[in-house]
Amino acid sequence: MLGRRISFETLAKRGLGLVRRGAARGIDIAPAVEEVRRGKQLEVAVTVDSPEAGRPLEIGLVCTETYTVFSPQLRARGSTEAVEDDVAYERWIPADSSQSEQVVTLDVPPDGPFSYDGEYLKFRWRVAARRPRDRGLDAVRSREIRVLP
Repeated sequence: MLGRRISFETLAKRGLGLVRRGAARGIDIAPAVEEVRRGKQLEVAVTVDSPEAGRPLEIGLVCTETYTVFSPQLRARGSTEAVEDDVAYERWIPADSSQSEQVVTLDVPPDGPFSYDGEYLKFRWRVAARRPRDRGLDAVRSREIRVLP
């Protein structure tokens, strides 16, 4: 997309009709804690209703950066600011799709951003489970977490 990565949340927020809530039906994820410090590990319990060997399943840690851009060129649209999203961090690891229950350990990067909810800049973290698809968007289930400094 022209050198820019657009997150799952961005597509959902903008209502492009490409993302359906609950697209990863039958998969549940539960982080062991809701807050974790940078440089630590996070355990995530993964439950799959209908395990299927050979069907890809990945568990990931994703940080989305949301920021406001100010530009006089936007004035023609009635505003001088626009909200943009980028993926600040993303790491996916394969999980065993033949198991109905498992625990996956994710490493929180020691030098990554921490959760922040400012007026013009935000960093939001989530753990997610996805089933990659050959065509279309991946089926994703996610839970928000907080990463502490």
